[in-house]
Amino acid sequence: MSDQQFDGNWVGARKACSLPVMFLTLKELVQRDIGEIQGYARERFEMKSHPNGFIVTKSWDAGGVQSGEATVFELLPNGAGIRVKDSGTERELFIATPELDRNGVCRLRVAGERDALELWQVSRKALETFFFG
Repeated sequence: MSDQQFDGNWVGARKACSLPVMFLTLKELVQRDIGEIQGYARERFEMKSHPNGFIVTKSWDAGGVQSGEATVFELLPNGAGIRVKDSGTERELFIATPELDRNGVCRLRVAGERDALELWQVSRKALETFFFG
């Protein structure tokens, strides 16, 4: 949900706050963020399909040899959440799950974070170091 005033329709709000809907919305936001970083960075960033989600790749020329790394966004089965991990090490960065707050606003809950995060904050958490080093 966005800046709209909550009308009390918690069922509709919760439906819009489902894991598949939030995952697709996050994917669109990440694609926008990739477009933003392209003009800034020397590396090349792309989004590629993954069997359970999508991968953000970063590639660069390392003295005549192409090098790269990737961050994976996966939709976990059985509504377990959205997992973000480092592709090279398979290290899990975090898992996010949708949460409808008392004002009808959908955010993503990430373990270790005091407050639930907005989608742009989840994208930042996943990609800030990846984009900016």
